[in-house]
Amino acid sequence: MTASAAAAGIDVVADPFAKDMEEEELGGDIMAISTSALESKLEYLREQSNQHSQALTQKLATSQSGQNLLHIGSSLSTLPPDLHALLTSLHPVLSAAESTDVQNLKQLQNLVTVGNAIRMEKRRIDNALDCADRYQDLIVSESNIKKSSNTATVGSSTHTLDEVCSLERSAHAALCLIQDLESSTTQFSSSLMTGGTTTTDTNAMTSTTTTGTNNKLPSMRVSLEDDTEQAQFLMKLAPRIRRLESNTHLKLMRRLEDALKNLKHNVEANDSDKKKEDLLVIEHCIRGLMMLGKGKDVESLFARVAIMPLIRSNLSMGRLDQGGARGECAGLLSLLQDTAQSVSHTYGPVLTSAEFLSTMNDNDDRNDNTNDNTTTPTMNGDDDDETQIVDIDLVTAGVWVPIATALMADPAIKMAIFSPGIASVLQANYTSFDSFLADLANSILKEQQQNQGATKNNEEEEKVAVVENDDDEKSSGLDHLYFQPSISPDKIKKIQNRIFCHPTTSDFSKKWSLPIYYQLRYGECCNRLNMAIERVKMEGWSAKVFTGGEKGGSKNLDFHHNDGSAAFELEFFKELHDILLLLWKPNFILRPLTHRFLRGAVQLICRTLAFVSDCVDEGQQKKLKDGNTTTNGQQTGAAADLATANLSLLSSNIHDVATVAWDLHALERIMADDYPNQVIFPAVGNSDTNTSSENVDLKEIITGVLMESSEQITPIVHRLWHEVIVHTLTEKCTAPLSAVKGVAATYRMTNRPPPTHASPFVATILKPL
Repeated sequence: MTASAAAAGIDVVADPFAKDMEEEELGGDIMAISTSALESKLEYLREQSNQHSQALTQKLATSQSGQNLLHIGSSLSTLPPDLHALLTSLHPVLSAAESTDVQNLKQLQNLVTVGNAIRMEKRRIDNALDCADRYQDLIVSESNIKKSSNTATVGSSTHTLDEVCSLERSAHAALCLIQDLESSTTQFSSSLMTGGTTTTDTNAMTSTTTTGTNNKLPSMRVSLEDDTEQAQFLMKLAPRIRRLESNTHLKLMRRLEDALKNLKHNVEANDSDKKKEDLLVIEHCIRGLMMLGKGKDVESLFARVAIMPLIRSNLSMGRLDQGGARGECAGLLSLLQDTAQSVSHTYGPVLTSAEFLSTMNDNDDRNDNTNDNTTTPTMNGDDDDETQIVDIDLVTAGVWVPIATALMADPAIKMAIFSPGIASVLQANYTSFDSFLADLANSILKEQQQNQGATKNNEEEEKVAVVENDDDEKSSGLDHLYFQPSISPDKIKKIQNRIFCHPTTSDFSKKWSLPIYYQLRYGECCNRLNMAIERVKMEGWSAKVFTGGEKGGSKNLDFHHNDGSAAFELEFFKELHDILLLLWKPNFILRPLTHRFLRGAVQLICRTLAFVSDCVDEGQQKKLKDGNTTTNGQQTGAAADLATANLSLLSSNIHDVATVAWDLHALERIMADDYPNQVIFPAVGNSDTNTSSENVDLKEIITGVLMESSEQITPIVHRLWHEVIVHTLTEKCTAPLSAVKGVAATYRMTNRPPPTHASPFVATILKPL
């Protein structure tokens, strides 16, 4: 008690008998104490206990924590005399409060249980109404499928249009049912994996509250237990839903096929009213099939029904060779252009509508993702990717793929186009296909763009006519209120990029024998250069070897210096220059072979420089052996003529040496500036397909390669001037000096008077200069 009072801050009165008591307990037996001493000790202890109790109660009553602990009133007079009495008086109150709390908790649990039961029943009612609506949609859709006729229609009518609209609604109902069925299947599978129906959060909270392990109260804001009744109902309808999807798909495909055939017939008959009805039917069918995710089926059907008949009617070997000899494929370009024009005229509106519908769905998805602060993944990770995948791509899969497949499937046509065996024919075929493919989307949809412009003008005129003539029938002026799909240049560019990125385009490009074509063309250039070299060897540097006019080169295109003088003096270098120009002619170069043709140009330049160097070496060696040849015997026949020809290459004729040096210097200047900038880069630098940075890089690469190859010209020019020309002039000038030492002897022997004017040897010595 003393320790408790000290802890509470109460002053403890010293016990006078404490010391005696301790001494007695330590020193002797307690039984030895007298009775009177014990009674007095007991009275003293009782008084001390009452005092300490009152002091502790007062201390507790004067502090805020003590008041909260004892739940005492505002007046100290109401406090009990001791703590035992206080606990005794508070126990009934606390027991009553605890029992009331338990009863309230039970009532709250009952309310929450009843409320959750009501919520579950409300959910069942909503699910039942939803299932009723889904079932009603299923019944109506099945009825529409049964009412749809199975026979093909000869021409579009109002009944056919209504029927297709019903099929489109059935497709939308089938889409909703399939989505609900898939979600129900997932829900039911997850329920089976978790071991059945889960308990509610209310029961869990009730148990935790009862055991005292959780102080949270039951609430109706918790989620209800999983309900699989709707999922089970839809899963029972799964066979009928799948059958509805299949039947709707078949009906829409059949109506789309009939509409495409009718459209071709009405376009040929020039019936604009029926043509509009056919287009409406086709749009409804395409939208319905897109809902079912059957875009690939639309593409294959369009290719089979619409495009393949056009290709078969135009494609033949006779049509391919029209306007030229057999095997030249002179009619290939006109064949491709006529096919594109026929497709645009007959099925251009269909292609525009399909592209617009597919792009519109993609834009809707992008807008939804933008509102959700998410991005749409694309092939390159960019939202503005121009090669994004679309639901239906009729231009690529419906037009280009059938054309490419038809050309690659026929062995005779495939051989005539891809492997003609003639370089010029292969180049013409490749160029025709390259220009056709690069402008395919624009050529097919160009007529639609023109029609859109004309339609806008007509709409403005109709609006003005309706305003001016209020008494006339106003229905004729409502055509502008109908939806008109439009195609923009940006969309055409995206379509064209999808054509380039399609796997069929890659397979089609691999069919060309481009390496063989380069070998044939490079062989022609090498033959021209070799023939020129052989004639120079036999006839000298003044030989007439230029064949630019005969070989179809550019004899009119010649570079000149700043002073107006011609760049080349010798026909050999004119021939080389013409060959280098020929490599980059439109009827010669193929852009995929740019690197090969650039390498070929460098090899031709190196071959020419090697020939000039060999001529210098042969001339010098021949001069060194000239003395030995004359002393060892006489040469006859072709050997003597060849030696004379070799000697005349670049040794004895100083004029030829200077001319060769001049032409080499001109070639170096052309390779450094004019050739890459005025010839190569205009031939391969396409601003439509290359970006500005790509053109800059391409120009730097071409210029660097030609600069590196032309660096070999400077040493040869230096050698021609300082070794050949200087050495030859020195020999010619020093030859007359051999007789100078006999002049003095002549004067001494004949006693002739000294000369009074310059010796004629001086003019003879300087004559070679």
